Parts: sequence; structure tokens; C-alpha cells
Amino acid sequence: MNFEDLEWRKQTERETGSLQSLPDDWYDDLVAYLDDDALDDPERRSAEAIADGLVDRRLGKIVKLASWDAADAPTDTSPLTTPEAALYADLVECLERFRAETLAPAREETSE
Repeated sequence: MNFEDLEWRKQTERETGSLQSLPDDWYDDLVAYLDDDALDDPERRSAEAIADGLVDRRLGKIVKLASWDAADAPTDTSPLTTPEAALYADLVECLERFRAETLAPAREETSE
């Protein structure tokens, strides 16, 4: 990974509504790149800001996908990396539980 690749990934993620595919080891590569002693401070700070923006954009899309999934809408999870897939599964479970607990009293009243 290098600075240009990171910028390109963020730009691509920003320009599309859908989650873009990343290599499964992308987050490991990102951490290794940001920890590289060869980076000077300005480049490191810029790279960290770009990485934060990219991760935030992906998290927003993952939350949206999880929300759709919890509402039984079709979703495409193929672009998720392994860490993102674990987060996604947790989010869907949490959203489904919330929906069930929130709507349960209304359903009980309707069935009486």
C-alpha cells in the first residue's frame, strides 16, 4: 500500500453508493503502512486522515446494509472484508433484537 492507493480507495468509495471490494487483508496492510517508519510526519498525518475518512464512509455503508438486512431487504455482502463481516453480523443481530423487542408489545396487543 502507498499514499496514492489509499487516496484512490477513498475516492472510489466516496464516488459510489455501494460498498467497494477490498482485499481481505486490507486493514492489516493499512496498519502496516501507517506504522512504517519511512513515512514522514506530514505524510503520516495525511494518510491517517484519509484512512479515517475511508473507514468512516465504509462503516456508514455497512450500517445501512445491516439495517436493510434486519428489515429483510436483499443485501450484497460480498464486498465485506472478514472484520467487516463480523461487525455486520453483530449489527444485524442487534437491529433484529431491537426491532423484535420494540414491536413485541404492539404485536401482543394486536393478537389479544
